[in-house]
Amino acid sequence: MSAPSHRTGETHASGLSEPVGARFMMARLRRWLGLGAAPDAPRGDGRPPGVPAADSPSAEPETGIPVPDDASIARFYVESLFRMADRDGSALSSTEREWLREHRERLRGQDTSFGGLVPRLPAAMPRLMAATRDPERTSARELARMIESDPVLAANVLKVVNSPAMRMRSEAVDSLEQAVVIMGFPGMREVIAAATISPIASFDTDPRLDAAAIRQVWAHTLEAAVAVRDAAARTSPADAFELYLAGLSHSSGLMVLLRCLKSLDDVRPSSMFPGELEALARRYSAAVARDWAFPKGTVEALDQWAEGRDTPGAAVLNAAVVCVRAGALAESGTISGEQLEVIRHRLPGFGEDRRERRDGHRPSDAITAE
Repeated sequence: MSAPSHRTGETHASGLSEPVGARFMMARLRRWLGLGAAPDAPRGDGRPPGVPAADSPSAEPETGIPVPDDASIARFYVESLFRMADRDGSALSSTEREWLREHRERLRGQDTSFGGLVPRLPAAMPRLMAATRDPERTSARELARMIESDPVLAANVLKVVNSPAMRMRSEAVDSLEQAVVIMGFPGMREVIAAATISPIASFDTDPRLDAAAIRQVWAHTLEAAVAVRDAAARTSPADAFELYLAGLSHSSGLMVLLRCLKSLDDVRPSSMFPGELEALARRYSAAVARDWAFPKGTVEALDQWAEGRDTPGAAVLNAAVVCVRAGALAESGTISGEQLEVIRHRLPGFGEDRRERRDGHRPSDAITAE
């Protein structure tokens, strides 16, 4: 997945020249997502295309049901992570402005590492990724033994396999070899990627945060990653894994910044702070993906999502994240079930692929232990 080029005459593998190829792919994706025609340019108020003003619910033309816009969903979601948050329209405090300025500067100055804020990926990850791409030379038992060589990774793999987003059957999977047989090699590639990233969600939460809500952030992240993968598999299968990694990484910046709240003195956040935090967190997520040396397509999708750009990768990532976060907000009563259904119509087939797999449709590459 490459960044769009604006030079005329440049031909991509699809056989379409840029920008014609990019416009064709974008139009196809927008039709599939039900987003209508793409706007020609950013609005005069500086908002990127496709992003309405926060706190301005608009009625869907087909249903007449007013739903929060994407910016509001993002802010409401981050607000829900705090035990207390002002909702009276209060402006940023001076300490919040300084904290945000400091972390923006830190992002601009970061070169190759986030130090102790981001867990290191296991040294065995490249070897494991290579093994999952070559099932003819690696048996299920051999792959299981490779994973077992790292006990922490092995435990995380089983947690991911048995998670609601990944679970293939009602019974728990209790061995790595069984996991490989059930998931198949491409499935294990996704599981291993998730298991290596999941430690970023483990940290001592600030007392101002709701510990129960924070524990759900990783579950929501994994759900969004699966939704991105399933959506991309329908329109651009070659990009599905890179976009899946973008889904897995999209909340990494948020978790990094939540770890840093101890340096903020305010007892509770102002009304504006959650939205500002979420916007900055998107940029941090792209930086974390670079730090982890993730594929170019993954980093580009995260960069474009952070910038509010209406590209195919960013559009499907944003739609999946909004759908999952809206589900969490519906569970807490922040939005209604009717509003949730309207929002989820933006991502046709949301959750259907996962339900089909649970109903007994094993991966096409399901394998035996030998």
